[in-house]
Amino acid sequence: MNEIEVKVTQTAGVIESNFEEIKEALGLQMTAYLELELNEGNIKERKADLATLRKIRKAVDDRRKEVKKTFNKPYEEFESKVKEVLAVIDEPINMIDTGLKGFEEKRVAEKIEHAKAIHAEQVGEFAEYLPFSASYKNTWKNATCSDNEIISDIQEQVVKIKNDLNVIKGLHSEIEEQLLEVYKTTGNLAAVVQKNTDYIEIKRQIEISEQQKKEADAAREAAKAEQVAEPATETVTDTEPLEVPIEEGKVTFTVSAYDAASVRQFLEFNEIEYTEG
Repeated sequence: MNEIEVKVTQTAGVIESNFEEIKEALGLQMTAYLELELNEGNIKERKADLATLRKIRKAVDDRRKEVKKTFNKPYEEFESKVKEVLAVIDEPINMIDTGLKGFEEKRVAEKIEHAKAIHAEQVGEFAEYLPFSASYKNTWKNATCSDNEIISDIQEQVVKIKNDLNVIKGLHSEIEEQLLEVYKTTGNLAAVVQKNTDYIEIKRQIEISEQQKKEADAAREAAKAEQVAEPATETVTDTEPLEVPIEEGKVTFTVSAYDAASVRQFLEFNEIEYTEG
């Protein structure tokens, strides 16, 4: 393509005026106005002076705007013609750019599909813990990103998952299946450990409650046995039955929706009656 040169003949704008003469004349007049006194007796005259000054100012500024419009007219005509030329150039630019973007989108889509295939091959049995969406890195779509880089990234992620699963299984938790589900959803080992800790604490509190109930039941039975064994020394009528205050084996828990399933599983596993409010 031949090089195109924009040839422009431009003459620096020159605006001549009698500003120095105006400034000198105005200087004398404005000094006179500045020395005028303002009091309640000459308010009308001062208002007339203000109107005169504003009229002079407007006349000067209107002349400035007129000169500017005339001065800018050649440039505005030139700018309009340049925009017409740019529009002619922009047409093939836009067409080529759109086409290139289409090819790039196709290349990226193909690269991502290729990465998915590599991912499926590398994660193997850990696919449920490492879906492609969680594994994917933006760099994988780059044309410069090699298969070895993708494989290396995935293998690093798989090693982490193996280690995390070993930690989870090492907890020997009664709710291991739930913990694994939490890990599948979040991939967050700390959240899994916290859930197990919460479960252990709830279990401890329930066991304490159960022990208190057993002790209360034993106390009640002992009180009954003592009452039966005690010899009757006199006949008593209209006596009220002996009441031994026994605490019921009842405990109230407030748990989050997140831990509710774990609590239910524990209660049902130990055949403990419960109600949800």
